[in-house]
Amino acid sequence: MLKSYSDALDRAPRNRSRAFDKLFALFQAGIAPTRMVGTYRGARIAFRTHGLLSGLGTSNTLNVLWRAAQYLSPWTGKRFDPIDRDALSAITDGQDLAGPPAFRGSNTVVFRTAGERLVGRIMGLVRARTVPATDEERRRYGYDATCFFFVGRYGTSVLAENRGRPVFQLNYRWKRLGTPPPDNYCMDEVVEIADGLYLGQLTYATRWWLRWKPSRDPAAYRYRLFGYFLLMDEEWHARRLQLGFDLRNA
Repeated sequence: MLKSYSDALDRAPRNRSRAFDKLFALFQAGIAPTRMVGTYRGARIAFRTHGLLSGLGTSNTLNVLWRAAQYLSPWTGKRFDPIDRDALSAITDGQDLAGPPAFRGSNTVVFRTAGERLVGRIMGLVRARTVPATDEERRRYGYDATCFFFVGRYGTSVLAENRGRPVFQLNYRWKRLGTPPPDNYCMDEVVEIADGLYLGQLTYATRWWLRWKPSRDPAAYRYRLFGYFLLMDEEWHARRLQLGFDLRNA
């Protein structure tokens, strides 16, 4: 089903599509996890354009650009690890210690092709912090490094259209994470739609000039939905391989 939505949005790159309506409805039906631990494989479903790039609101320029440049992307998924109170305090300057348990999150990447290695060099130029994978991580999950770090925890959606529903939030905005732009404006949101299968909304602040403060009303940053992605355990990953769904990074 999800592959059919992705294929439909690739064939007809429009922002106004029933496939996006179905993805939104599926997200609303999902359950917000209270914890995520371990490595999850990732797959892109579709991007969605906002602002000037969308013309009259119908052209999904970002999805078209992705299809042309997808072979440059080193992304393969995300990893979540428990984080203790001291480490969380260091990341948040002691501002976010209350509430549900938090998890240290990172994106998993590979640098095998010429395009992926080029992106890796660009990441070095912008000083994006990268942690090499262990031998065990390379053998088991195939990734070469982790980067673009975030804090993950159960919380309330920052997207106006989600109307305050609970989500598992991936917060890239803490300054001490050292995330380069544009991802330092990112606040992704995830729900579980089946055991071990998670639907994510790619969410960015569009008022990028407004300095982020955790105490400020999220509405001030005007977050917008820029696409959908999947995170999955190894069982779902095996099904994904059989379907041939977004195999470029598998």
